[in-house]
Amino acid sequence: MRKSILDQEQDSRNRGNVTAKLEIEKKDLRTAALSAMASLCAGPVMVSTDGQITMQFDVRRMLKWIDAIFDSASDRTHATGRRALKNLLTHNSEHSFLLSHSIEECYHAKNPKALFSYFTVATQVLTDAVDDKIPFWKILSAALYTLGNENSEIRMKSARLLRTLEERLGRNSKLQDLDISISDKTTAVYKLAQFEISRRLAKQHADMAFHVFSEFTRYFGGLVPDHQRNMVAAMLPWIQTVELQLLPSGGPTASSYMLMVNLFEITARSSSVLHNEIQALWQALATGPYGGNVQVVLDFIIAICLDRREQNFVDYAKQIVVFLSTTAAGLKVIEFLLLQITPKAMIAEKRPPPSIPQDPTNLPYIADLAQVLPIGNRQSGLSLGQLALMLLVDLVVSPVQLPKNKIPLLLQVVVVQWDHYTPLVQDQAREMLVHMIHELVISQIGPEHTGPSKQGIEDLIESIRQHDPKVVWSYEETDNKGLNSNSTGVPEPMVFVIEEVVRVLSFSYDDIRTGDNIRRDWARMSLVWATTCAVRHVACRSFQIFRCIIDSLDRQMMADMLARLTNTIADDENDCLTFSQEILITLRTIIGALEPEDLIQYPQLFWTTSACLDTIFEQEFQASLAMLDRLLDKLDLSDPAVIKLFNENKPAKWDGEFEGLQPLVYKGLRSNACLDRTLEMLGRMIKLPSSSLIGGDNRLLFTLLANLPRYLHCFEDDSNEQTCFESADSLAGVAEAQQLPDLAHALSGFANQRYRNANDFLNQVVAAARAAWFPAMEYQSLIFLIGLLNNQTPWFRVTIMQLLCVLIPQIDMRRPEIVSQGPDLISPLLRLLQTSYCQQALDVLDNIMSVTGTPLDNKHLRMSMAGSHSTRATRKEYDSTKSLYGIPEESGWSIPMPAIQAERARKNVMAVYYTCLDTTLADGAEITSTPDVAFTTEDQYGSYFDQRSATAMSDSIRADGSMSELVLKLDSLDDFFDDRKPVTPREASRGSVENRENVYEQQTLPILHKSLKRNASVTSFQNGFSDTRFALAREPVVMNPGAFASNPAAGAIRPALHARSVTSPMAAVHHMPRVITDLQSEEDTGDEPFSDDDLSISRMTTSDDALSVHSSNSRAPSAVGLRAGFRSGMRRLTGGTTDRRDVKGLVRLSPQVPRVPTVWLSNPKSSEL
Repeated sequence: MRKSILDQEQDSRNRGNVTAKLEIEKKDLRTAALSAMASLCAGPVMVSTDGQITMQFDVRRMLKWIDAIFDSASDRTHATGRRALKNLLTHNSEHSFLLSHSIEECYHAKNPKALFSYFTVATQVLTDAVDDKIPFWKILSAALYTLGNENSEIRMKSARLLRTLEERLGRNSKLQDLDISISDKTTAVYKLAQFEISRRLAKQHADMAFHVFSEFTRYFGGLVPDHQRNMVAAMLPWIQTVELQLLPSGGPTASSYMLMVNLFEITARSSSVLHNEIQALWQALATGPYGGNVQVVLDFIIAICLDRREQNFVDYAKQIVVFLSTTAAGLKVIEFLLLQITPKAMIAEKRPPPSIPQDPTNLPYIADLAQVLPIGNRQSGLSLGQLALMLLVDLVVSPVQLPKNKIPLLLQVVVVQWDHYTPLVQDQAREMLVHMIHELVISQIGPEHTGPSKQGIEDLIESIRQHDPKVVWSYEETDNKGLNSNSTGVPEPMVFVIEEVVRVLSFSYDDIRTGDNIRRDWARMSLVWATTCAVRHVACRSFQIFRCIIDSLDRQMMADMLARLTNTIADDENDCLTFSQEILITLRTIIGALEPEDLIQYPQLFWTTSACLDTIFEQEFQASLAMLDRLLDKLDLSDPAVIKLFNENKPAKWDGEFEGLQPLVYKGLRSNACLDRTLEMLGRMIKLPSSSLIGGDNRLLFTLLANLPRYLHCFEDDSNEQTCFESADSLAGVAEAQQLPDLAHALSGFANQRYRNANDFLNQVVAAARAAWFPAMEYQSLIFLIGLLNNQTPWFRVTIMQLLCVLIPQIDMRRPEIVSQGPDLISPLLRLLQTSYCQQALDVLDNIMSVTGTPLDNKHLRMSMAGSHSTRATRKEYDSTKSLYGIPEESGWSIPMPAIQAERARKNVMAVYYTCLDTTLADGAEITSTPDVAFTTEDQYGSYFDQRSATAMSDSIRADGSMSELVLKLDSLDDFFDDRKPVTPREASRGSVENRENVYEQQTLPILHKSLKRNASVTSFQNGFSDTRFALAREPVVMNPGAFASNPAAGAIRPALHARSVTSPMAAVHHMPRVITDLQSEEDTGDEPFSDDDLSISRMTTSDDALSVHSSNSRAPSAVGLRAGFRSGMRRLTGGTTDRRDVKGLVRLSPQVPRVPTVWLSNPKSSEL
């Protein structure tokens, strides 16, 4: 249109005037249109027709239109917009949301003019309205906020509005007194007036405090910092009137929760910009008339930190605590946090997330912490004690005065958290020590002090802050020499830090007048933590601290340690095993620290050592052996007075007969890890005269048998001969003292190197021993030596079997106590048949005459197949089975009937514990259990996995045994399946079994043939097994190691294992006749080697009640039958099927036996004769 008008104007000089007129007319038209639209707003936005149809305008578009008008810079446009808004609000008073929107825009206005327009209209409408539906606290909040505005006209409107509303409510806060101050143009004046008006209104309307604060915080985040400061000034008086209340359940009420969570949100979002203002808000909450607010706030921030487990939460919590500590209640904050640091509080408990209380008052805004600080995927759990420590760090600054009795507590928690796996905890623990040293020592060092040098202390602080290796140790770090040496079992950096802290803090802590001593007080504190904390790492570190600063010992301290030891000694939980070692190392350190005259006052240490030597675990035994070593260093156990004192103080409830210390040490010979130290200990103890504390005169026999293997080894390896010569000379002296001249002569001859070969020496020593102790000690000697075969040291095993080959002919093997032991007697030898020691083991078996079957043969044979590769469940199955040797571990360590042995050890430690108590038990009183502190897992992490996954990944489910054992367990399922498959997992897993069969066919079988031919005793030995008959009951089994005897009929009825599938039902299977080789008789064919029944002997033999035992003389089977039966039994231990495909790599292969010498194969059919 403009173009057409300009085109009509021919004179170009007038075109400018025309354009100006057009703009003026356009502006007038726009103004007229806006005025018309403003006039149209003077009506309802919603109407109903006669047909009850509701029609309404798009209110949102109308409000946006008004907002666009207020974005203009024109005063005339703003006036029109104010008229439109007023018309809209006046004619639609029933729709309160319109007025609420106008009030909200007082916070959100984009420019000062828009704020003025919105607020002007809102105040006019609110002043004119008689019955408005807007809550008073909402109007109050907006008015208080605008009282701090730079525009004095807005401030005056706010003040008039507040007076008007108060008059309607019948209240009078005398706000007119501040009109002059409000209208003043000086910022300091009207800001002060704003605060005073807010204070008066808060006092007059205290019941609205929570709603006013909630309304403020609703808009706080959207304001610029200057406007946020205005709002803080208005909020402060209201917060001071608030009392935080709790529900009966202990949690905060909805209003209290809102205030704290909203204030926490403000802290998280604005503390860096409005630090002083945020501090004032928290302090206002603490300095009001309600002192209990501080406690509620502390509980709240601790709860959310423990729940959220985020470092950011802890950082803001630390700020809040610092804010609270600067108030009058500051000392109470420190006291409260110190009270939270207890051994029990170190457990990182998985607490349920704090629930948000229901709000019955419809608060306008409650912050969502998940939106304020989102939680990561994986968070390390914090304990209450750790959090309290971290919150205290920033409070230990000048001019704080720490209670003196709390200093050892803080040192204790600092050191036990020094190596924590969470960097935040670790850093805060170290920073706490720096603060303590600075405040307690450096700040008190004067120019004339005589204590530690200030420079040296500052160097220590610097090394801590720089993470110097000399002051840093890892979470899992220990002194690995702790069990076997004079070491304290404490990492060297830890020793350094503890000693430096004691040295530095003793300057300000120690006081002769009051008796304060940092070393003593800290040691006692550490022992309390060690014996009461349920977090294993903390408890162990506490014992290590105690060992570093041990100062004294009393009966109660001893009782505390023994109380924990009663619940952890001989316990198969890893946490308990580690903890028991720490206690034992601590007791060893105590023994070493006490003088002999003091040590004699604690006979409990001797009896604790004796009780712990009965443990079933190798590591505990090693620690107990070190305790015994210290005792022998300190005490003369040959002194009659000492012997009398210890006997008089023997625990009344000692379980079992105490035969002396030396018999308790013998078990260490079965382990290659304990062998050297055990021999050394036997050498020390044999020099002591026999007594009730040490043992009887037969000690020389067992010490001789224990040392003979290394004596014999000296003839082949002279690397350790000097030690052997000294040991032999010592034993010769003991033998001479016991009037055993032949033995003394043989031993002294070895010590003086008079023997040219081992056989001469061995024959002479065995002859002398036989003359001195046999037949009385024959059985004990045999069991002792066979048990030593579990030791994994190669030369030790070889020499033991060499010794057995000479010794067994000197023993009456027909003695009832020997023949009645069944296969348990030779189980260590049976284990060797699958190793490179097969030939030597068979040489020893040649000397075994007969073994009678027992009801436990089945279990003993299975135990002979178990070992260090077996699962924990398998070993547990035989915990209480009566046996001579037990199941060996990797080192050879083995304990028979470990469950019974462990129970005895615990009972005896408990018996010692009761001797430490002031009151003694009556003769008939029962020993009750000591308080048990169950260990909990410290390193908890949040995870998306549920509890089911913990079971799926637990150690008890993981296969900790060999694959071959797993295969044998799976084979017990073949009762339910009998179908042929081309290749199945079951067949593939038989690879190692087939390998054993090949070994048997090629190497082991000829050895057995030769043995059978030359020694008839083997046939009688086998008779004890072949006569054993089993019931046909089928029972489930955990382990299938095979047995010496089988039911031939069962093998004929049931198909071979390799012909059946593990996944298909039973089906008829036809078998081809077997080919009889020259090494098999026809009777052999009836006993198919390693058939399915052989693998799962439980199907025929697991019922002990069904076991029928017959004497070896009940019938006289043929030699061929006995040979075949023995061959079949041995093949179950060493072989498998020979007709299956070799599948390598699926299972762990058994050790290979050596190739059979040619001489053994010269007449392979001789055994058939």
